Amino acid sequence: MNNRVLWVMMTALTIACVRQAALAGPLQETNSPFVRTYAVGKQVSDFPTAEDLSTPETAYAFFNRALASGDQAVWGRLSIASIARHFPPNAKPEKVSASVADERLNTGEIEVHI
Repeated sequence: MNNRVLWVMMTALTIACVRQAALAGPLQETNSPFVRTYAVGKQVSDFPTAEDLSTPETAYAFFNRALASGDQAVWGRLSIASIARHFPPNAKPEKVSASVADERLNTGEIEVHI
């Protein structure tokens, strides 16, 4: 499995869990040798707009920007083949309301657990 696919999967998991984590506040530090935790403390809009999947936090920011812009092509392009085939190759952007886009761009990243 290449790094791009791994980060896509990690980002999907992060997106699924971030709202619950934000409601609960910062998580407790762990002493586990299998989990590394570090604070991020930024909003999606604080990250560069370029496609960057090199870290969990930049990948999360990139995917939230894609959601905010309505970019549907990104999902097929960055998914593994078995998932990518469910997305049309020339997907047209979806219309996203200003309030939804604003919410995505102002979503906070509290911390990363990897």
